[in-house]
Amino acid sequence: MPLKITTNKFRHVFGQSTRKDSCFENIHITKNAHDSNFAAVNPKFMAVVLDGVGGGAFLVHSINQLGRVDVNAPKICGHTGPVNDLKWNPFDDHVIASASDDMTIKVWEIPEIGLCTNMTRCVFELRGHARKVTYIEWHPSAENVLLSCAFDYRCIVWDVGLSQPLNVISCHSNTVFSISWNYNGSLFATSCKDRKLRVINPRSGAVLQEGFSHHGMKSCKVVFLKNNRIFSTGFSNTGSREIAMWNAADLSKPTYRDTVDQSCGVLLPYYDPDINLIYIAGKGDGNIRYYDVSGTAPVFLNQYMSSDPQRGLGQMPKRGINFSRFEVARFYKLHTAKRLIEPLPMIVPRRTGEFCEDVYPPTLDINPALSSTEWSSGIDKDPVTISVKELIEKRRSGSVSRVGVLRTFTKSLQRTQVVRPVQKLQVEPNVKNVPSSLYNIHKLCTDTGKVMIPSSSQQKSEHTHQFSQLKSNVFPSKEYAAQEHTNSANLRENLHNESAEEYMRPRHQSLHGQLSSIRLQPSSQSSKTQQLSASVGNVRAADGDHHAPFRRDHIMRSSKTGQSGIGQTIKDSKSTPAAVIAQVAPHASGNNNSSQNPSLSNEQLHIAYFKQCEELKALRQECKLKDKKIAALENELFLFRSNASNL
Repeated sequence: MPLKITTNKFRHVFGQSTRKDSCFENIHITKNAHDSNFAAVNPKFMAVVLDGVGGGAFLVHSINQLGRVDVNAPKICGHTGPVNDLKWNPFDDHVIASASDDMTIKVWEIPEIGLCTNMTRCVFELRGHARKVTYIEWHPSAENVLLSCAFDYRCIVWDVGLSQPLNVISCHSNTVFSISWNYNGSLFATSCKDRKLRVINPRSGAVLQEGFSHHGMKSCKVVFLKNNRIFSTGFSNTGSREIAMWNAADLSKPTYRDTVDQSCGVLLPYYDPDINLIYIAGKGDGNIRYYDVSGTAPVFLNQYMSSDPQRGLGQMPKRGINFSRFEVARFYKLHTAKRLIEPLPMIVPRRTGEFCEDVYPPTLDINPALSSTEWSSGIDKDPVTISVKELIEKRRSGSVSRVGVLRTFTKSLQRTQVVRPVQKLQVEPNVKNVPSSLYNIHKLCTDTGKVMIPSSSQQKSEHTHQFSQLKSNVFPSKEYAAQEHTNSANLRENLHNESAEEYMRPRHQSLHGQLSSIRLQPSSQSSKTQQLSASVGNVRAADGDHHAPFRRDHIMRSSKTGQSGIGQTIKDSKSTPAAVIAQVAPHASGNNNSSQNPSLSNEQLHIAYFKQCEELKALRQECKLKDKKIAALENELFLFRSNASNL
């Protein structure tokens, strides 16, 4: 058989390993057994899923800060379950989506300078899956359209700006292994555990083509190619790894099928639509093979070989590679046995140092071709492309990046945002809202049964002013909203300086002060309370201990012995604290001195003091509840400002 000579211009592409000082060290990469990449890269940031307990966290690190990463570096830790997949928005380098075991998809906004503190608040949260979400993919040409699949056997097409599903597709009978859009986003392909490939219309949910793929039961991956063909990786019925090529119009049989090797790691494909190259990396392998898929059958070109196994790869878009070194691709290799992420460029050897247009055809631009509204109405367009020369000029001028609509909320995102109403805050306290414990203690000090907690005139005027200012700032200006989104790293500190914090804290401190005054400084208008306090002092002096409080066991011992008096009354009676204090109060009056009947008066005063301590404990619990309400109001204010800025 004559030797087949490949004449492809990329057959000499080679991978160049990177020195350790040019890698990212000390990153605790996740040990999750899920067969995703666990990493996502764009020209500004690198995102990696981290290993942790009690929830999912991932690191977002600047792509230019090489070397050792601090173990306490800021992270995104808003998921309650492990993170399974990460994808950067192709039209905004500061927006990333994450899928997790907690059945949610969250969209995060990264500040211009990167993370300064741990981020727990997402921009959008997508809820619709009934089980853990496994894979997500952004639409290649329409902005803010996201595709997801989960263990509930469903695929959902989302409008991220509306946080609502555009379509829910339930055509699978088992777990979905992978999803992939075609070049213009009019179709997408899936591989499933039932060993079938499907081509699906995302708007109607109809299955256009369906056929059996690989015979093995292990994970099968699929990529929708540019020439209306599908490339898949999987396993045969004997356990060997396979690759196959399919015609998207007819999935009854593959146009090409070949065995790769006998290893057991899942093959992960990475597609470059500009030059029609596909890179295949196996989990647990150190090799990366690349094929030419421009024809009807893939052609093997070369492979990068390494002794260090990989857990996954993050593929850099063409906008972020180094054209002066003739890079055609760059991967970020997640080492399995090391806490290391290694940049791995794929280079085409050229003798000349000048720019070669044959190596760099027009590539994908950062500008979208459609909005989500246009795409959902049935319009399809190819992604916007840009020449590499123009891209290099933009990179030199610093105008490569773009601010997407998820950050600016411009008029291209035509929607009506549902704004949650702000909870109205009361300036004057209501009698019905006064705790019962405070009501009972204050009833002991005054003859009136109706109690109010008045604030000073200065606090009242300040509260009224702050409340009016809060109402006037319900809909902030566009400049204010843009400033808050730009300074999202300091959003929490700015929020503490806003009107809700200044409004609630004086009222909260006033409540604490009034409770302390009730406990330590009884009212001078109540002769009963003064005499009661004097009697308590006499009992302490008689006992010889001026500072020790009356203990619970002292009271309970007197009740267990069956002695007559108040001890037996507490044992048998189920009356309220106010009723017990009402029984004790007459004995503390001037007509009945404590010296005339010392044993009875002492027990009664013991019980009265003990009941006061119990009431004060209840008041402390009320204060803790107030603190929780303040925190809830802060969250409401943050959500309200976010929704108001969305308008």
